[in-house]
Amino acid sequence: MLFRSVARAISAGASDVVGLDADSALVDAAVRGAVGRALRARQLATFEAERTSADEGASHQIIAGHSRAMAHVMALINKVAALPTTVLLLGESGTGKELLARQLHRASPLRDGPCVAVNLPAIPRDLLESTLFGHERGAFTGAIAQKIGAFERAGGGTLFLDEIGDLAMDVQSKLLRAIQEGEIERVGGHQPIRTQFRLVAATHVDLARAVQDGRFREDLYYRINVVPVHVPPLRDRQEDIPALVAHFLQRYNARFHKAVDGVTPEALRLLSLYRWPGNVRELENLIERLVALTDAGWIGVDDLPLEWQLAALDGIAVEGTS
Repeated sequence: MLFRSVARAISAGASDVVGLDADSALVDAAVRGAVGRALRARQLATFEAERTSADEGASHQIIAGHSRAMAHVMALINKVAALPTTVLLLGESGTGKELLARQLHRASPLRDGPCVAVNLPAIPRDLLESTLFGHERGAFTGAIAQKIGAFERAGGGTLFLDEIGDLAMDVQSKLLRAIQEGEIERVGGHQPIRTQFRLVAATHVDLARAVQDGRFREDLYYRINVVPVHVPPLRDRQEDIPALVAHFLQRYNARFHKAVDGVTPEALRLLSLYRWPGNVRELENLIERLVALTDAGWIGVDDLPLEWQLAALDGIAVEGTS
């Protein structure tokens, strides 16, 4: 009986359980611990909200850049934003496809609704259906409470499915039904649930080739490939690098409480000649590393990692011989 009472209390969200005969010191410690956890959770939520707001406010600048390639992408995004149609973002990893999806959401009539992003490869296979469609209490071992999935949470807004090309075939069929019918069933549930949202999908995979190879459903491919948007890699938009560097310097100066003034012209030239296999994400990671480690006012060539300098110089040598 006692075990069941404790289990019910924990399932309801209790963090501590004390008996009726507990002394005042134990009760006081439990209360102080609960209050402390609540304050930390509130502070974390406030910090995340402020950081998200700041990041989103600058994301349009990051995406747009100054290159003709990205100007074309942004024009297409802004044109399709007002239409209730599915968008497929195609491009290498690290090119900023999620930022584009969020920009599409902010420019759409659904901007006041939620924008729910799901990084599909990051979710364990046995939790994927629950993450997308939710589950009922008791649906499987460990399902101690009902969970609302991404499809429901995105109702009235935008659902962004990142790296959809990596989905297993059996999940692809369930995803297709949910998109086509506009309804889902939670795992362990028996009632269909209607939900409406704008779907934006992204992948680095050549889906047409994946269809030919039998790794991606043809009907799902045609269902999501309504408006394809090709996002260029950073090596094809090198004129955007100075603006990206300036933005990331500002971001990590604020985060690390630093005052790095900028990157020297020599270092910036080297940055602009590098091939960037990791695209914008690789550039951001490098600037974060440099700002974190430097104590100087400017970042120069000698501050760049040696292996990175060698790779950049090798790229220059190859270009010079072609």
